[in-house]
Amino acid sequence: MGVLGVFSLIAGIGSAIIFGKILDKTRKYLFFMRLIPAILLINLYFFVEYGLPMCTTDKVPILASALVFGIFMLPTIPLCLSLSAETTFPLNPSTSNSIIFLFGQIGGSSLSLIATEMSHQDFSVQMTDVQRIADEQAKGASVMYLLFWVTFAGLILSLFVEEDLRRTRFGEGSNKTVELGKFVQLSETIKPQV
Repeated sequence: MGVLGVFSLIAGIGSAIIFGKILDKTRKYLFFMRLIPAILLINLYFFVEYGLPMCTTDKVPILASALVFGIFMLPTIPLCLSLSAETTFPLNPSTSNSIIFLFGQIGGSSLSLIATEMSHQDFSVQMTDVQRIADEQAKGASVMYLLFWVTFAGLILSLFVEEDLRRTRFGEGSNKTVELGKFVQLSETIKPQV
């Protein structure tokens, strides 16, 4: 688990930097808000159907799935923060990002408690090693299906969001306003005397 976490974290840090650069150039927030959950849904399905059943004999499917999780999960943080700053403009970005983090922490903590309850192992019950592994895999799969449906709900909700880049348009418009203001000032100083 530690090795999987390190690999997915390293892959995620690199992809977050790349996604940040792409977002700065393209401003396609909504496209990525729909693309990332779609890829994660496919990955979650692969993880449950192929990774978990083979984890005792072959670690490659789980490692591949963990890398995909890292590559596409970590960039959602800068993506969500940038999109929230755009959609809540002229609200201060630190305020909107704080609210995003607050609800993210509440939701993440709630899901963590639910997942812990779902995957709880009762070691007082006598089982063979094969039964214990099968039970662990079934409970792990149920947690992954919970994440699948939460991700699916996020994808559906993103279909109702309009990409209104108010902050970007305001920034572009303000430069034109400043240039126009300088032109008006200059034209007033050069007025012919009548």
